[in-house]
Amino acid sequence: MRRKRTQLDYEARLRLTGTPVTAAGTEGDAVIAPPFPVEPTKSVSARSRLKETFQSPARLAALMFFGISAVLTLLAFKIGFPAMETGLLCVLTASAATIVLRALPKQNEIARGGFAIATGIFTCLAALVLLPAVNLWPSGAGPLIFAMIFCMIGTLVRSKACLAIAVAALFGLMVDADGLTRMRLDGQLAVLILFAIGLIGSVLSGSRIMSSVTLVAVMGSALTLMASFGIPSSGALATLSIFAVTTALALRAYWLQGHVSAEIPMILAALTFALAAIGFQLFLLGEVAGRPGFILEPMPNLGVMILIALQGMVLFVSLVSWLAGRMSLSDLLLTQALFGLVCTVIADPFRLVRLGFGNPSIVLTAIVAVIVGTLAAISLYRSWKNYRPILTALSAMIFMVQVNFGLRLLTGTFDIALGALVCGGIAVGLAVLMTLNPRNAPQTRFS
Repeated sequence: MRRKRTQLDYEARLRLTGTPVTAAGTEGDAVIAPPFPVEPTKSVSARSRLKETFQSPARLAALMFFGISAVLTLLAFKIGFPAMETGLLCVLTASAATIVLRALPKQNEIARGGFAIATGIFTCLAALVLLPAVNLWPSGAGPLIFAMIFCMIGTLVRSKACLAIAVAALFGLMVDADGLTRMRLDGQLAVLILFAIGLIGSVLSGSRIMSSVTLVAVMGSALTLMASFGIPSSGALATLSIFAVTTALALRAYWLQGHVSAEIPMILAALTFALAAIGFQLFLLGEVAGRPGFILEPMPNLGVMILIALQGMVLFVSLVSWLAGRMSLSDLLLTQALFGLVCTVIADPFRLVRLGFGNPSIVLTAIVAVIVGTLAAISLYRSWKNYRPILTALSAMIFMVQVNFGLRLLTGTFDIALGALVCGGIAVGLAVLMTLNPRNAPQTRFS
């Protein structure tokens, strides 16, 4: 009877745990045998992984097709074929490289990056040969076309190498043309759009450094473009602050979707918003122009169009968040109403005079101080709660600067420069204090 019960216990444990059980020396006892030793997994080298990748007949055929077409294209350039045939061979080779790229697994990043660059190179060669042959080559726009090709390919296939080449080409173009201010307006607009596409591609490819660099380039090119169109400095800073908020909201939507690389650009966009808003307040208080409200004037038509486009971007991002369940309908309507109100006041500050406010510059400074101070206080609380010293110090400094603006509005004689210096010292001390006295909190990426 005991042997039968022992056998039943053995079978029950085997079914539940899957571990073999052996009977012990005494009757009625059972002992779980030690698990089998697991052999350590051997690291697979990149060469063997590449060999395993091209063992598939379809991938091997695509690779041979790419090699033959690439050799024919190079021979066409060496021998001197007609432009149309050479361009079509470049298109064929770029298509072959695309086929190989699509056949490669996503884990093999080195091979995917190499074939993405090959696709971009042969596409650029095709454009360089075919567009002049049909009289469609724009004068002086060659680097922009090459940067656009690499930027689009890098965004579509999420290749960091192609995006790096595109950004390097754009920066080289800016240096070669003595900066964006010497470029034509259509060239400046094209650079801004390409940097924006590169920002999206960098976030999708998971590159934090590339996304941060492209974000700074987007903000700088946007500010230069607004200055080239004749928008006043105060209006350009106000528009830049709204553009930075819009970018931060869009990056936050990417971050909530699981793209971790959008976090640092989102923080940089928020800092850009705060800095642009502080610069706008300094213009309103006369710290830059010398006279309070001297530069306060209605926005030109182009500035109004930019503000309307930014409102449309905010509405699109809010709709996507609402459809994804990350935002309620009331939050969507409130966000759009606040953006519409702020953009209306910035477009024409003299609407405040029609509402009965005697000094629109003071009122507008107070409104911006309330908005920036509230957002800085929320960021200060969250960064302090999550134990992020750098963000805590920056949020505290921005909040204290807005308090200095409030004291200036109340007293009229408060020294903002001295107050900002004191705020910076307190913020640095706060960051050092949090770093030297860590709490039991998990470390974050931006701490």
